[in-house]
Amino acid sequence: MIIDTEKITKDYERFCEGQHDCDACPVSVATNQKCSSVRNINVVYPIIQKWIAEHPVKTYLTDMKDKFPDMIIDNDFTMKYCVWRFYGKNAKPKDGCVMGGCKKCWNREIE
Repeated sequence: MIIDTEKITKDYERFCEGQHDCDACPVSVATNQKCSSVRNINVVYPIIQKWIAEHPVKTYLTDMKDKFPDMIIDNDFTMKYCVWRFYGKNAKPKDGCVMGGCKKCWNREIE
């Protein structure tokens, strides 16, 4: 079985940031241990995956769909306009705008 450590790490960080209290964290509740103490990924990761599924990443596109459910999008599931035109200059990609790269921009996580 191939383990995607980058995805696991990203999921774990997102999960951990989403918790307000380590003692009430689903991993702590299920194992009676802090996340950092649990060494068995087979115990921890299913709990994290469940949380991730229940708390999807909010992207610029999902945010626009929530605000404007009847909006018309292109065949590649993007819009014809740059993200920053709606969300301001802070939404511009840090590596600069790439013409035709709208799908990548619209599917970025809102910071």
